[in-house]
Amino acid sequence: MPLGLAARAAGTGVLLAVDELQEAPKKDLEALNVALHQLGQDPRPAPLMFLGTRLPSLPSVLAKASTYEERMYLYRTVGLLSDEDPKDALVTPSQRERVTWSENALVVVLKASGGYPYFVQACGKQIWDVAASRTIDADDARIGIGRARDEVDAGLYNSRWERATTAQQEFMAAMAQDNDAPSLVSDIATRLGRVQTAVSAARQTLIHTGLIYAPRRGYLAFTVPWMADYISRFGRESCHAV
Repeated sequence: MPLGLAARAAGTGVLLAVDELQEAPKKDLEALNVALHQLGQDPRPAPLMFLGTRLPSLPSVLAKASTYEERMYLYRTVGLLSDEDPKDALVTPSQRERVTWSENALVVVLKASGGYPYFVQACGKQIWDVAASRTIDADDARIGIGRARDEVDAGLYNSRWERATTAQQEFMAAMAQDNDAPSLVSDIATRLGRVQTAVSAARQTLIHTGLIYAPRRGYLAFTVPWMADYISRFGRESCHAV
């Protein structure tokens, strides 16, 4: 409230942006919801805008913090990129430095990234670092993609995998059999050789920690793309080793 009122008095506006909002403690989300609700009740709206980026689990997290959250937020989903978006992200900055991409190099990156923005970004950085000339070719792309995959594995997937318990890792390994498609909860239980009620604790904890979410009733999916691919390459082996 004081921030919005101060901005109004100063004749300016404020944009408050928070990343990974689903990680915020419940009491902080409750306070946020109350503050935004009070601002919305003022007959003279304060020049304050709140922007939160999040994993797909955030709507349910906010709903638990306040019963009226669905009336306060507009949700926009950012999915995988189209083929043209990664090209623009890679080519346009390079052109400013008089560096060009061969068509084959772009095809290799598009196929490897699958349109996942974070991986496109990692590929761009690593390929730029290994390129030996002002023309980035397919060999540069393949080397950079390998390095990018190592970077994303260590920085994103492994950190998420390692913070899960053995039971949770087994649960996610069962989900990974569906690749990145949503998994039926009944199928997960069958693969684990248990009844559905016996896996509910692992399911709830994984949702609470933001590793999985429920896209629709009876289904579960990973909150980050290609998590199933990582588990197929490394996770199942480490899970069985435990």
